[in-house]
Amino acid sequence: MNRIISDIPKIAIIGGGPGGLTLGALLQKHSIPFIIYELRRKPTDEDLAKVSGSLDLHEGTGLAAIREIGIHDEFESLIGECAATMKIVDKDGNVLYDEAQDITYIERNRPEISRNNLTKLLVSQIPPDRIKWNHKLQGAERVETTNEIFLDFGPQGTAKHAFVIGADGAWSKVRSSLLTNYKPVYTGIYHATVTMTDVTVKNPDLAELVGPGSFFALGDRKGIISQRGVQDSVRLYLSVHTTETEPDGGKWATDAGFKGKTAAEAKSLFLSDELFGTWASSLKQLISVVCDHDITLDFGSNIDTRALYALPTDVRWETTVGVTAIGDAAHVMPPNGEGVNLAMKDALDLSNALADAFFTTNDLSDLKVEKFEIEMWERVKGEVDGTVQLNDLMFGENGGSYAMANWIREMIAAAAAGASGNN
Repeated sequence: MNRIISDIPKIAIIGGGPGGLTLGALLQKHSIPFIIYELRRKPTDEDLAKVSGSLDLHEGTGLAAIREIGIHDEFESLIGECAATMKIVDKDGNVLYDEAQDITYIERNRPEISRNNLTKLLVSQIPPDRIKWNHKLQGAERVETTNEIFLDFGPQGTAKHAFVIGADGAWSKVRSSLLTNYKPVYTGIYHATVTMTDVTVKNPDLAELVGPGSFFALGDRKGIISQRGVQDSVRLYLSVHTTETEPDGGKWATDAGFKGKTAAEAKSLFLSDELFGTWASSLKQLISVVCDHDITLDFGSNIDTRALYALPTDVRWETTVGVTAIGDAAHVMPPNGEGVNLAMKDALDLSNALADAFFTTNDLSDLKVEKFEIEMWERVKGEVDGTVQLNDLMFGENGGSYAMANWIREMIAAAAAGASGNN
């Protein structure tokens, strides 16, 4: 029989990603009891030292949360592996935009940090007994007699909490069980991820090609996107727009022949004429070398291919006592640099609302959930519109590197005009 988890706080956070960990660190700063349930095992120092994707944090959102927690100095010591610059080339290798060289580039305070370093930093601010690892939520329901939320973690037991926050990602069990039946829908984009370390030593020409920050080569509704990272790494996202409307368990990847292949074995597929075989030789060389040096080859792992999903832009739910959602659980969208920032801003605002309720009456039923959710939706709406535009610029029928480079220059001109007007 499953055990019942006892002696637990009123507040439960489901999910230990950036949003959930940020919320936990903020509640800890307020001395408000909470518990985080995370499905993954506890990462070791070795795990957190591995190469991971890079996240850029923005003023007013991600950086505001970092400062509120009081860890900005520690954060500053962990950035720098990926410069906050962008380089755009067309599929023939012609440089269209390079912030590292462009004299019109306006410096933005959007420092990049690896996902693993951000995780390590946030976890360091939370007492170990506040995070329960290896806890995968199987189901959630309201207890009508007490209005508590009953959580079922399968073999790890069950628990009841007065307030539950879903920070459990795109396929949130909290959202689907307690808030809305809306499900994420396929965006039309597949990503394959390959990563090479020590690129400057192994292939300095490729290091120069992609530059010190983010790199984009776009065309024919496809893309080669890279980020620099820890261990002098280059992380490639090879992106393809497909004609599927609702992929079934990676149908495109299976049909295209990627299933069961390592990066080295998949190289010939990427370099076929159907994908990137007609692109510039320098770009094909980038794919070839990184596939041959992919860090997963030592473990015999298959290449990571995944479909990108997003919640419909009109997703809302009726405010419900005792439960809400933040981050991707509330508003997952295609990658655009805003997802982690929105999640951390959600966490910042919700922590303040929880603190107000906790210290005013110690009654979480007084929590202004509706006000928080309305403000969250308003904040997200503008970003969703921008993400749809960016996705179309990158992968739409009339999109590609030229469209994206022109858009970037228009943004810079608008920012420069605004700065001039404020002087």
